[in-house]
Parts: sequence; structure tokens; C-alpha cells
Amino acid sequence: MTDTDAWTPRRPLLSGALVALGCGLLLTGAGVMAVFAHGVPGYVQILYLVPVLGGMFGVLRIGIPEVRYALPMLVLAVLLIATVPTGLRSAILDLRGEHVAVTVTEVVHEGGRSYASSNQYHRCKVEAVDGSFWVKSDDAKCGAATRPGDRFQVLRDPGDLVSASTDDSTPVGFTLLVPALGGALLLLTVLGARSLNHTITNQQQNT
Repeated sequence: MTDTDAWTPRRPLLSGALVALGCGLLLTGAGVMAVFAHGVPGYVQILYLVPVLGGMFGVLRIGIPEVRYALPMLVLAVLLIATVPTGLRSAILDLRGEHVAVTVTEVVHEGGRSYASSNQYHRCKVEAVDGSFWVKSDDAKCGAATRPGDRFQVLRDPGDLVSASTDDSTPVGFTLLVPALGGALLLLTVLGARSLNHTITNQQQNT
């Protein structure tokens, strides 16, 4: 018995749907973990890769060799990886965030050879009424030209559930995030079901 035969499910449509949905939930969970782990050490955040790799492996496993299904499934998986952390952070700030005036007390420039290099990554320690915290370089407020003593506003969660944002644009709310995420998971589930069903059907016809 080959590895493919041993894995062949009796109900490929249902199995493909469940595997694809599980992979999508793994990738979504990884994004959620990345958002709420903003204050933990970097080596702990490496655990984020575990569900990401597991989800990607599952997507490729049920998508290949059906390229017409594998490619859109891969695109959806990458979109989940890229957008869930940003979207969830934005939605939480939209729901709970408060605009707070802060003063820069320290600026850290990382990467890049020159002080104003576009390849630099910037972090700013800022002081608010209720204490100090760090913000990342979302835009020009915390960038190469930022100096201690600069003042600006940030959008901050009062419970520090997610990292603060210096972006002045309107955050993405849960009313947009939830339907978009649900639609992506539904489409991934349908593609997974059809891909595995098509693969199993072809195997049975060739035997």
C-alpha cells in the first residue's frame, strides 16, 4: 500500500473541506497569537511559525497536484498570514483604542548604514500620562527624523492588549474584518473540498 492510498479518505469532499478549514483556522490562530504576543520576548514569538508552517503544509498537501486549486488556496493562505495580525490589531484599536498624547524619550534605529536609511527599522519609547511604552515605525511620526522631545498622538488600547499605533488613518473595524475573514475561510474550505475530491476521483479512474 502506498502513502497516497493509505491517506485516501472515503469522503473526499468532507475530508478536504475539514482539512482546508483546519489549515485556515491554524493560520488565523497564528495571526491572533502574533497580535497578543506583542510584549513577549522575541524567542517566544518564534512559536508563531509552528501553526503557520502546519497550515501551509496542509494547504499544499490537499492542493497538489491540482494546480488550479493549489494556487488560489496558496494565495488565500498567504493573505491570512499577512492580513490577520494587522486587521485584528486595527479592529481592536477601533473598538477599544484611545487617542493619547505622548512625548518621545528615546529613539532606536536598527538596520541600514546611514542614519536616514530607508532600510532602517525604528522604535520610539514614548511617555504618556499613565507611563511609558514603545511604539513601532508605523509612519513618519516614529522614523529617521524623530528626536527625543517630539510630541504626537498615538492610538492605544487602555489594557495594552495590542501594540499602539501612530497611524492617523481610520482603523479597520470588526464589521469589515469578520465578514472578510469568514469569506476567505469559506472559499479556502470549498477549494480544499473540490481539490481533494478531484484528486481522489482521478486516482480511482486510473486504477
